[in-house]
Order: sequence, then C-alpha cells, then structure tokens
Amino acid sequence: MTEKTITLYHGTTLDSAELLMQNGWQPNSFASGSQCGQMRYLYLTTHPEDALWFANEKGSQTVLEIKDVPYSMLKVDPEDGTGDTIEEEVGSPHGMPGKVVLTKAIDASAFELYGVPKPAFR
Repeated sequence: MTEKTITLYHGTTLDSAELLMQNGWQPNSFASGSQCGQMRYLYLTTHPEDALWFANEKGSQTVLEIKDVPYSMLKVDPEDGTGDTIEEEVGSPHGMPGKVVLTKAIDASAFELYGVPKPAFR
C-alpha cells in the first residue's frame, strides 16, 4: 500500500525560500521565524492564501509549495492546529486551512515557488 501524501504551503521570505530550495530542511537547522515557532518544525498550511498571510507577516509575498509530503512526516501544528489527527486537520469540512508541522528532514527537490514553474535545467 502506498503511503498517503499531501501538497502543502509555507509562507516565508525570499531569502529563506532560496535556502530551502537549495538545501532542503531538517529539524533544528533554521532559526525560529518571526512568530517564534519551534526550530524543530517547519510550519505548513493546506492553503496557499493562508501561507501568503504568514509571508506578509514577514514583510514578504513568497510562498513555497511542497508536493507529496508523506503524512508520516507531519503532525498537527501544536500552536495553531485544531484537529486531533493529521487527517482531521487537513480534511476540514468547512474549508478552513489545516495547520501542520513537518517533523522530519525533506530534500531541496520538494520545494518550489508557488505559481512559478521550475526551470528545465534544475
């Protein structure tokens, strides 16, 4: 059986986005963001518009898309999540953005700027 995956979004600055697209992400590898989140997590949302709000809070309009993230690498955001499980958090029947955190390292190839196609040479 294939593991369930999801496409998620991360609002950030252009500098941080470039680092993620070059190096990927691993726990405790980045300083906490402007919202003082925990360094052991990368904070993600199910809606690009929600990620844009977080980017705007950082004075930016940069949104990263992370495709095919396995559910096993995620947990409900301890600060902003409302579901008891990942399935509950990302499957809101009311269309509310799900708030989750990445808990395991992910390769640079997983990240791309939302709405901007990757160059063919990448």
